[in-house]
Amino acid sequence: MKTLDERPHLALLTLVAGVVFAASPLEQDLGTDLLRAVAGLLLFHRFGGPWGGALEPATHRRWEGLSATLIAAQLALGAGSLGALGLAAAAWSWLRRRRSPEARNRAARLLPLLVLAMPWVAHETTELGWWFRLSGAWVTEQAFAAFGLAVTREGTLLNVEGTPISVEAACSGLQTLPAILLAGALLLALRVRTRRGLLLGLCMLPLLAWVANTVRIGVLSGLALSLGERTPTGTAHELIGLVVIAGVVGAVAALPLPRRQPPLRRGADAKGPDSLLAWLAAGAAVCALVPMAVHWLHAPLERHSWLIFVLWFAPVLLRGPGPARPAGAGRRARLAGASLALTLLGLALGVHALALFGAPFAAAAFLDGRWRLAPWIISAFAWMPAAGWALHALPPTVSLGLRLLLAGAGAASVLWLEFREGRRA
Repeated sequence: MKTLDERPHLALLTLVAGVVFAASPLEQDLGTDLLRAVAGLLLFHRFGGPWGGALEPATHRRWEGLSATLIAAQLALGAGSLGALGLAAAAWSWLRRRRSPEARNRAARLLPLLVLAMPWVAHETTELGWWFRLSGAWVTEQAFAAFGLAVTREGTLLNVEGTPISVEAACSGLQTLPAILLAGALLLALRVRTRRGLLLGLCMLPLLAWVANTVRIGVLSGLALSLGERTPTGTAHELIGLVVIAGVVGAVAALPLPRRQPPLRRGADAKGPDSLLAWLAAGAAVCALVPMAVHWLHAPLERHSWLIFVLWFAPVLLRGPGPARPAGAGRRARLAGASLALTLLGLALGVHALALFGAPFAAAAFLDGRWRLAPWIISAFAWMPAAGWALHALPPTVSLGLRLLLAGAGAASVLWLEFREGRRA
């Protein structure tokens, strides 16, 4: 029976995701929304594989038609949720034709990642954010009253012992809700065994997000009452927001739902370390990269650096999943450890360039963990803001050309090594 390769479908899905993202209104800023969208696609690619398998020929085009209709409706109405659902329908239109039931089930569990990665959640749930604020203020009022404090409330404005506390829009939880939903959906897909348990867990995610956000409002109000009403802003607000995300993810992990034994993996022939250390290093590197996206948007010397980063990152994008090398597990672990150490040390000392160098070490750990990737790791300097500062005396076109040349040389070194290994095999 004639079969079709699914890799072209995966490339087409990436193109459709770009169209849906471009047509969606931004939730926060371009850097944050783009980072979450790329993270969702990469997680779908990482855990939905192995890719490149054979597909059965299509017997009908209903899912393709549904996808096209939903994306057209998004373009006409400006509703990003319709485009996100259309993206998931486009993915399922070919994934349902996988021969292996296990492969179909693995990819179907990850479809919510595609929906939640697109920037629509905060934009289309503003009323939910208002109720998060109002209910959070009410719960906080009841908690203070239970401790015997004199408290009054008008809407989202509290007055506790003469101290006014306003639950502003920043406390609505909508800024953290997209990240909470994406992380929770991934954790449920990896850990929950039954389809009913997966759907139940997805439905409980907003409730867990509300509980965590209400706790955050209470903690910030307590800080305002004890240390001064201006305290719950800036760093304190952001740190408690990160604690909220971590708390919801921990609560999802603790849900009494049927667990998968063993947890869902990427497939027997997927490549890259599965250790906790490697994923911690990758997560820390992403956190360090977020401020760099802001430089790409606002700093005159860095507005083209995203192109340099894509060129440097090309070996990771082009290589895709491949055979694992168990013998290199120790090397990959050392690279992941070096990445985590550089990132945390750089953040602790306030040396941003040092923190950014954790990213290439983490990426090298996911490639093959060999120190022969040192030229590629060093060439990562090309996309860092420090490179723009070092070359600021040169004309902009010359500076950009030199940085592109350095990033391209590093990427070419990896691709040459891959080509040479392929010829030997």
